[in-house]
Amino acid sequence: MTYPVASRLINLAAGTSAASALVTAILVVHGTVPVVYAAHAILAAGLAVGIYRRSRICAAAAVSYWVVSKMVPVVSTPEGFGVVGVTTAMAVLGAFVGGLFATIVYHRRGLG
Repeated sequence: MTYPVASRLINLAAGTSAASALVTAILVVHGTVPVVYAAHAILAAGLAVGIYRRSRICAAAAVSYWVVSKMVPVVSTPEGFGVVGVTTAMAVLGAFVGGLFATIVYHRRGLG
């Protein structure tokens, strides 16, 4: 993996986390979801900054956070989230996993 590819994947993961934080914050302000979800928005924003700064720990935390908080409910809910919900969850997971691998390669090859 070259530096431009790794950098793009890292920026994609950081942007995805920032978008998740923004959407969650908007939903909290609008009153669509409970106020406790503001903590989720703050965590996602912090992870976005960490991933943007090429942190492997933040990238791994984003993957594990997404799996636990978003993917488990999608799989465990009997009625399901529909094709769009599952596809979106898998696309975001793919962005985070790509960012995780890119941060590992970034540090192993000394690209920074």
